[in-house]
Amino acid sequence: MASSIPAALIAVKLTQTFYLRASKELRLLDLEARSAVGASFLEAPPALLTLRTFAHQPTFSTSASTALEASQRPLFLLLCVQRWLQIVLDLFIAALNIGVVLLVTQTDVFREGAQIGIVLNVLIAAQATLLRFVRAWTAMEVAFGGGGGGG
Repeated sequence: MASSIPAALIAVKLTQTFYLRASKELRLLDLEARSAVGASFLEAPPALLTLRTFAHQPTFSTSASTALEASQRPLFLLLCVQRWLQIVLDLFIAALNIGVVLLVTQTDVFREGAQIGIVLNVLIAAQATLLRFVRAWTAMEVAFGGGGGGG
């Protein structure tokens, strides 16, 4: 079991790297989409008289709502990628649990039920710590604008 730790760490790091790169790109897209909405609303008050005079309110309203709708897409995709990270980490932990149960049931390493219970309890605590660590590390990297994609 101890020999699987490096492989597990590599798998978690690869997953985190993919997430950080995707998250960084989606945050940049989110900023670009929000800037279009901001520019649209900043241009409106000074041009309000012109919009009313030439009856361009429907055109402006349509373009503003289109920009607002487009600005929500990157945020939705970012939430989808965050849920993907959660699912991948949960599946990874489930695979580790299955591996431990297979190891315990197929070998004579642990002979008493209490030992098996202790091993599974320690494994669950270690996995919860791993999940918290990956989430905190990823949140920190995203907050600092990291992601390994240059920039």
